[in-house]
Amino acid sequence: MKKHGLLLPAALCAAAIGFVLRLLQLQEAAQSGGLPEGGGWIILAAWSVLFAAFAVFSVRKIPEKTAYNELYKNHLLTTVLSVLAAGLILAANVYPLLAADGIAPAELLFARIDSILGIAAALSVVAAAAALRKGAKPGAWTTLVPTLFLLVNLVLNFRRWSVDPIALDYCYKLFFSIASMLGVYYCGGFLFDKGKRRVSAAWCLLGVYFGGVTLADGGLQHCLLTGGLMLLLMFNLIQLLRAE
Repeated sequence: MKKHGLLLPAALCAAAIGFVLRLLQLQEAAQSGGLPEGGGWIILAAWSVLFAAFAVFSVRKIPEKTAYNELYKNHLLTTVLSVLAAGLILAANVYPLLAADGIAPAELLFARIDSILGIAAALSVVAAAAALRKGAKPGAWTTLVPTLFLLVNLVLNFRRWSVDPIALDYCYKLFFSIASMLGVYYCGGFLFDKGKRRVSAAWCLLGVYFGGVTLADGGLQHCLLTGGLMLLLMFNLIQLLRAE
């Protein structure tokens, strides 16, 4: 395994540090202007910028490949990651359907659309894993459905987050949503044999990092979905970084 094979462990270590920094930031009292009283938010912001620069710089020398069969291989570890990812994504989207009491009709409609797409995305991940397990290329729909779900999920969440005047309350969730959506989108390009290995790896690394940071925010549904997407991005990273 070449040096770029160490990028995933580096992202996980950076995410663990970011998780701790986020926890410390959330414990700081807010000033009248909305910013936390301590300087924890500055440290986390600086750490995030450093990791983002590291991720972008580190993928520059990875040999570029475009075809699915050049990178994606059947391995037990990646199959397990895919199944676990699908299970968490499924649980995250079934939960809102079971806890829909007290929600306004319009919001309930949006939530149900989001959940149905999420369930379809989870099934797509399982279908892709099953195809790869058989040595076949998954169908294009197995990447189009998750991408559509993440796009809709991002729009609906930002609609809710943007009401909060304090950007620090949601900015890391926003960064994670963007990174995970683009990570899945660019990795999907390999199913059309038009993949961009470096760009895909960079977005997946950023998704793993920001996902780890936002786990500190808590919330059952958020943690289930974030955990599932992190595992999905890790599955892709292992495939992208393992080969020469």
